[in-house]
Amino acid sequence: MKRSIICLLLALVLLGSMVCAAQADAVQLTALDDYAKCKFTKNYTVYSGPGEQYIRPGSSTSSVRKNKTTYVFGYTGNWLLVGFEVSAKKEWAVGYISRDALNHTSSVSGNIPELTFQPSLIGYADNYCRLTEDPLWRGGDYMPYTIPEGTAFTVLAVRGKSQAWTYVEVNTPKGPMRGFVWTKHVIYRDGQVPATPIPTPKPTPKPTPKPTAVPTPIPTAAPYTPPTVAPYIPPTAAPYIPPTAVPYSPTATPYWYPTAVPTAVPYWYPTAAPTAAPYWYPTAAPQNSFYHDQVKGYWFPKSQYVYFSSAWPVYSGPGDYYWRAADGKATMGGGNCILYGVENNWALIGYTLSNQAFRIGYISAAALPQQGLSVPYLDLAYKTGLVTTDSMLTDDIVRYYPTLATVPGGTYVLFLGYITDNSNNTWAFIELLTNNNLMRGFIPAANLALK
Repeated sequence: MKRSIICLLLALVLLGSMVCAAQADAVQLTALDDYAKCKFTKNYTVYSGPGEQYIRPGSSTSSVRKNKTTYVFGYTGNWLLVGFEVSAKKEWAVGYISRDALNHTSSVSGNIPELTFQPSLIGYADNYCRLTEDPLWRGGDYMPYTIPEGTAFTVLAVRGKSQAWTYVEVNTPKGPMRGFVWTKHVIYRDGQVPATPIPTPKPTPKPTPKPTAVPTPIPTAAPYTPPTVAPYIPPTAAPYIPPTAVPYSPTATPYWYPTAVPTAVPYWYPTAAPTAAPYWYPTAAPQNSFYHDQVKGYWFPKSQYVYFSSAWPVYSGPGDYYWRAADGKATMGGGNCILYGVENNWALIGYTLSNQAFRIGYISAAALPQQGLSVPYLDLAYKTGLVTTDSMLTDDIVRYYPTLATVPGGTYVLFLGYITDNSNNTWAFIELLTNNNLMRGFIPAANLALK
């Protein structure tokens, strides 16, 4: 018997806009090679994509600083795509700031065009596809993320005279991210190939006005020969020549960051509930009643609203060694939350965030009110499951966003139970080891086969 969760209806706002352009024989891509130079009079927070849901570049602390030269490639929706210096070491990044910045400029060298990306071309990572946020200076030896081999991503644009860089968007365990990869590490399938890029419009140069000669009066006493006046040529600044990106060729075996899902199957991490021993009672809430769901099957028990009077850290599983969202800072801030049940000394809850997102995770059972609750144990299945197709793991089954990780088809996981959302979609709650993190989350139930 399916149990429906009680949850809030939330609207997902899509920020920015994209325009598709296609040819009959190939897919055209925008070339991000032209830019205008600007200086802004305010600081602006930078995101890797056109929206606050994207990962921030520059170690997630970067901003465009006022009165610093910034390269503006164009705008899409309410966002500007810019290149900016993130440190005194000539480290650069490319990202998005609010288009409001155009209202706070001290200088602009040319027109700011609207960017037309092509979001229908899908590329796949080869076995050394690493993403950088700096194709301007360091030539790509600073790569903050390795895209696991075979991962699909959206191809948006290219950069460089030889189109050596490809601008992509990919889902990462921490959220969506845009950046650049070497074109040679992008694989296309089903006959899709990029065509000649669509260049971004170049600013119209402003001609230098010619000086007007002022006539000199000629004296009548003697013939007068006026001096030759050389035309005034205003000084011009030397054109900025961006450094040429040099292909990154490591001389030693490259370090493989632990981003790929391990191939060892199946794995059994020592976190499963004992099969014979009784559950641990949450000692912090002794006056509440706890019960085992009598008709649970593989389904979550009935949920209830509970008011929490203070904030508590949230983990994806029942222990502080599980992965924690929000860069390790996920916190339930108090107030009304949805309580699904208790597992050992941990309570599984659902709560809303300040940006109206929704998250499901575990907090200490010590957070529960001390009395007045009838709390079900989470009699979870703890069975082996096989993910049958590439699936996005999420902790938000209301908006299905943000995603936590990509789980490739063929991955064995620990199946815990089923739950339905308010739209009657069924989700499978699973546990797996990904990116060297022990993690729990949800995938569509249709994508999981029980073993």
